[in-house]
Amino acid sequence: MYQIQMEHQAMVSNCERVFFMASEWRQASGGWELVEERHCWYLPNPDLRARIVSGWAQLEADVTAFKPGPASEPAPVGRAPETLPALSIQVTGMVTASNLAEFKENALAGLGSINRELRHAPARHEG
Repeated sequence: MYQIQMEHQAMVSNCERVFFMASEWRQASGGWELVEERHCWYLPNPDLRARIVSGWAQLEADVTAFKPGPASEPAPVGRAPETLPALSIQVTGMVTASNLAEFKENALAGLGSINRELRHAPARHEG
């Protein structure tokens, strides 16, 4: 399970062997308690190392050859809100004309139609 990691460590450090240790712990009333411990020496595997080196070479070739397509602009989602009428109030010592009630009704209808759910569409990569 951990051979690739240990082979990589042996390759990078140029060592002759790698000490591998794994343990399982459990939380007990007084802190943490060791349940099981295993350890061994890992000796480098030339075939696995060759596959790792080949994989890194392929990654480098893929990255070098990658040509991204043209960037696409995200498409807007939703609908345009209805326009509110211009608020108009005429005053001459007293209010002589007003569309405040109509403005309020339209504004509240517009606010009431706003989606307040925070659910988003899953992200997509278009490349």
